[in-house]
Amino acid sequence: MHRHHRIALVVGGAAALVLGSLSAAQAPSKDAKQPLAPQFAADGMQRWMEVNKTDHRHQKLGEWVGTWNTEIKMRMGGPGSEPTITKGTATFSWLIENRWLKQESDGDLDLGAMKLKVKTFSMLGFDRYKQKFVGTAVDSMTTDMRPFEGNFDATDKTLILWGPMDEPMSGEHEKTVKYVWRFPAPDKMVYEVHDMSIGEENTKVFEIAYSRAK
Repeated sequence: MHRHHRIALVVGGAAALVLGSLSAAQAPSKDAKQPLAPQFAADGMQRWMEVNKTDHRHQKLGEWVGTWNTEIKMRMGGPGSEPTITKGTATFSWLIENRWLKQESDGDLDLGAMKLKVKTFSMLGFDRYKQKFVGTAVDSMTTDMRPFEGNFDATDKTLILWGPMDEPMSGEHEKTVKYVWRFPAPDKMVYEVHDMSIGEENTKVFEIAYSRAK
């Protein structure tokens, strides 16, 4: 083959590779998300507006708004042990009106070897898309944020939430914890923390009894 024919073949092949690469780059990927057709975009916006309306679950949160006196029971010796009992106060108010409830509380904790003053902030709302109550809590005693989610039981009188919690004392990461809100009488609530790594029974390690301040 003549030298100038070989050069032409090489140049032509290189041009074909370049053009092929450009075509591949310009061709839409099968996985690329295309803009929604107008009718689907409108339907999506309608669904978004509908799912983000407030409902009776948000109204139920409004029943907690106010100032409460608290009695805190902590079992440092584990479930079944004699609890230490301390006092505190808590205020529930709207973080965002009729959507997100916040709790700000102050109290004492008796940990046996030491006594601490603790501030707690928590947030709770109802996610209509998930169809779950969702929230998180932080306090002045730790550096972690504790998320939780769940729902009322079949009686609609007990709110049961679940979430992960780290436990530096035992070296556990993201162990499952159950948070229970009970409403035994008007103007009274009980909040319980259950350590599910203990087993199936006798799992309550922390409790706060709320009485609405008059």
